[in-house]
Amino acid sequence: MSKHDLWMTGFSLSVLPLMARAEVMYRRMPQLRAAYNLHPLPPLSIIVPARNEEENLRRLLPSLSSQIYPGELEIIVVDDHSEDGTACVAAKLGARVLSAPDLPPDWMGKPNAMQHGAGAARGAYLLFTDADTCHNPLSAATVVAWAEAQNLDGLSIFLEQETSGVLDRAVLMVAFAGLFAGSRPSVPLLNGQYLLLRRETFAATGGFDAVKGEVLEDLAYGRVLATSDLNVPLLRGEELACVHMYRNTRELWRGVARLGSGSLHYAGASGLIPALLITGVMMPMWALLSDREEAQENKALWLLWVGALASFLPWGKRFGSYGLAPLASIAAVFVQAASFSGMVTRLLGRGLSWKGRKV
Repeated sequence: MSKHDLWMTGFSLSVLPLMARAEVMYRRMPQLRAAYNLHPLPPLSIIVPARNEEENLRRLLPSLSSQIYPGELEIIVVDDHSEDGTACVAAKLGARVLSAPDLPPDWMGKPNAMQHGAGAARGAYLLFTDADTCHNPLSAATVVAWAEAQNLDGLSIFLEQETSGVLDRAVLMVAFAGLFAGSRPSVPLLNGQYLLLRRETFAATGGFDAVKGEVLEDLAYGRVLATSDLNVPLLRGEELACVHMYRNTRELWRGVARLGSGSLHYAGASGLIPALLITGVMMPMWALLSDREEAQENKALWLLWVGALASFLPWGKRFGSYGLAPLASIAAVFVQAASFSGMVTRLLGRGLSWKGRKV
C-alpha cells in the first residue's frame, strides 16, 4: 500500500468511531415532547434579537403570540439597527419593540441586542430565540415546566432544521454530525437559536457581557456556564420549534464559513474532532479528484468508504431522507472549503460579512 493510500485509510478509519460518538452524544440528550400544562408557571419574557428580519418575523411572531402559556408572557423584539421594516412589522404583530443601543466598543451586535432586551424584560424566565425560528404553541410552557420540574438553571434545545434543497440538507447533516462528534459533556453545548435561562442565572453570569465580543456567543456562553457550576443542558426539541437558517447557497456558504472558522476557537482541542471527521468523509471525493488508480482499485478502501457513508444514515433521516447519506462526501467538501475560506478571511483581518456587518 502506497503512502497515499495509507493516509487516506487513516483518515477514513477515523470516520466510524467519530460517527459512533456523534450518535451517542445526540441520543444521550433527553427528548422533550410538546405537552399541555395546566399548572401556573412563572412569568416568561421571550426576547428576539432582530437585524433585517422583516420577512422572518412575519412567520415567527404569530407562532409566539399563539403560545398556550399558563402565566404572564411578554414578547420583546430588539431591533438591531435594521435597514428594513423590522420594527414596523414587529409592532404591527403585537410585540414590544425596543431599539438596540449603539454598538459599544468590543461588542458584537447580537449579544448587545440580547443584553438590552434582558435588561428591559420583566419575566422570571428569559427565552432568547432567533427570528428565523417558528414555535409550536406548547413550546414555551413545555420548556419552562421542564426546567421547573428538573430544578434547572435553564436549558437549550436542538431544533428541527428546515432547508431549501438537497445541498443544504446534506451540508447541515455533515456539519451537525461533526458538531456532536466534537462535543464534550463537561462543556454545555448551547443552541443560541433557543436558550431559556432563569433571570438569576443570567444575572449570576453577567449575561452576555461575558461574551460580548464573541462571534458564536452561544458556544462561548456554554464555556461560561461550565465554569459557574450551573445546570443548563441541551435537549432534543425538534417537536417544539424549527429553524430555517439559510435561504440560498450564498447564505449557506457564509453561514458555514462563520461557524466553521469560529468553532475551533470556542471548542479548543476538541474542535479538531469535527475537522478530522469531515476530512475523513471527504476521502472518496479526494480519490476521484486525484485520479490515483491505485486508490481506486483498492477494494478494501472503497468498502471502508461505503461503511463511512452508511454511518450517516441516521443523520440523513434526521435531515429528511436516508438518501442524503451517500452525499456526505460532497457535503464534506463544501463544509471544509467554506470553513477554510472563513479562517483565511479572519487571518487576513478582513472579517466575515454577516447581517450586513463585519464579524
